[in-house]
Amino acid sequence: MPESRFSSPVIAPMVTDTPRPQTLRQSLGLIDRPCTESELLQYLIEGTAARQELDRQAGQLVSLAEHSAAVDEMRTPLNGILGMTEVLRSKHLPESARDCVEAIRESGDALLAIVEDMLHFSNIESGRMRIEHADFEIAPLLAQTAQILRTAANRKSLTIRTHVDPALPLVISGDAVRVRQILLNFLRNAVKFSFESEIELRAELRAATSKGLEIYFSVKGRIEAIDRPSGARDLGLIVCKRLAELMGGDIGVTNSQGAGSLFWFTILASRPKQNSL
Repeated sequence: MPESRFSSPVIAPMVTDTPRPQTLRQSLGLIDRPCTESELLQYLIEGTAARQELDRQAGQLVSLAEHSAAVDEMRTPLNGILGMTEVLRSKHLPESARDCVEAIRESGDALLAIVEDMLHFSNIESGRMRIEHADFEIAPLLAQTAQILRTAANRKSLTIRTHVDPALPLVISGDAVRVRQILLNFLRNAVKFSFESEIELRAELRAATSKGLEIYFSVKGRIEAIDRPSGARDLGLIVCKRLAELMGGDIGVTNSQGAGSLFWFTILASRPKQNSL
């Protein structure tokens, strides 16, 4: 018998309403077609690079936190040293010994200021620094800041004068602690590097707008050129700059031949609530 040849039946494809699965990027609306192998490889490379960058930043934050803790631990022995120098200063010491104690105290104060600046810098860089908003009086703040440096100024026969613009409200709302911190940094430099008899600490009203009060603070004196600071002073001024920016302001220095140097910064404060202070 001859072989029978049967043709295979043609099976029509099934029609279904189920949509074809999308790729990840299609589901996110990033592309309207499937990824090619080269595109997929590029996406994987970019994702790996992004993850590595996040890992690097996380590592930096951990390192910064550890560094902050280590620096913070330095304050306890430093404060102990400074406490002992105060005890020695109260004793009846020979002039030569008293000079040595003063040198230790001044060096300890300088080192403690560096430690504080490092801690503030770490807090700012890690985003842990927070600006407070509370009512405070400007005139007492300036007077208290000047009083802190009064003894050091007297040893150099320097006079610190303060001036508050009559146009300023008696009370404003802002971060008094950070304002004092910047003023102290400026004033310490002024006392340390001034070579004439007077330093002036001022607060003035620059503008009053719907956004708030722009207040201008300055420290002026015949100060040796420190507009190009380095080392510890550089770090201190960097911290001051970041703090001024966090308070909505700016910072700078103006040198006038024959008139000395003027260090200034601005903040954006607000008026206090009714019935405050």
